Amino acid sequence: MVDSAALLCPEKKEVFENIPLSRRTVTRRVEDIAENLEIQLQSEVGSYDFFSLALDESCDVRERAQLAGVTTRANMVMSDFKKVEDEMQLVSSPFTCSVDSAPTDVQLELIDLQSDSQLKEHFKSASLLEFYSALKEENFSNIKRHAQKMLVLFGSTYICEQTFSVMKFTKSRYRSSLTDEHLSAVLRI
Repeated sequence: MVDSAALLCPEKKEVFENIPLSRRTVTRRVEDIAENLEIQLQSEVGSYDFFSLALDESCDVRERAQLAGVTTRANMVMSDFKKVEDEMQLVSSPFTCSVDSAPTDVQLELIDLQSDSQLKEHFKSASLLEFYSALKEENFSNIKRHAQKMLVLFGSTYICEQTFSVMKFTKSRYRSSLTDEHLSAVLRI
């Protein structure tokens, strides 16, 4: 890198010579960044109304089990969905669902929602997340809260699988001595 700097920008060669790139320096930076991200997540999680966890297990290059957890979804079985079918109908089709079958805390807001032609047009053109995010809190607080509760159920295990792909790339046969703590730090970043 110093040789390249001498050719490309000789006036900056000294700057490149003073950059510490030892293995320990890189490790320390990874640890610091991961710790900072964990602190940020811990401070934010208190403000979440709803969240769920996706957990999955995979083996690393040494055939040691690795667990990944991602705050994305809740596990439900086909009978659980039957119990919340009307509530899901409210979220997925708020303009056609029956007000009488909606939870009592959202019925008045649902009537207002269904009578608003601009919101109906917005619903047709936006994703569910965009639509519910755009609803005014002061007018539709119960419907928004209900939508958040239902939508958090549909996170994907894709994130866990993606994490395992990164893990297998990071902890390859060439770096199999990477500790679990350092692997966790790299995955967090």
